[in-house]
Amino acid sequence: MKLDRNRTRELARRVSESGDPAAALALFEHSIACGHTKIALLRYLDARRLDAPLRSWHHAYVESVSTKLGAQEVQALVMQSWLRHQPSHRTEGNG
Repeated sequence: MKLDRNRTRELARRVSESGDPAAALALFEHSIACGHTKIALLRYLDARRLDAPLRSWHHAYVESVSTKLGAQEVQALVMQSWLRHQPSHRTEGNG
């Protein structure tokens, strides 16, 4: 399922502002449809964090992407995702 930019922005807003698992899953499936690698992994991590209903083919895609990226790149992306969702990180620059 490919999305237009406006729909992608709206879904990303829903993920970041309200933690919407359906929006996270839609963004991840969009990334799969587009053949994304790094952004797909980040969106997968969002979907997992929000308990979206992931299926075996979602996990298989991420396994394939992870193999292509390599352990060091995957580790960096996991850290990026983790840092992005820390409360102290979200408030930086807002004071």
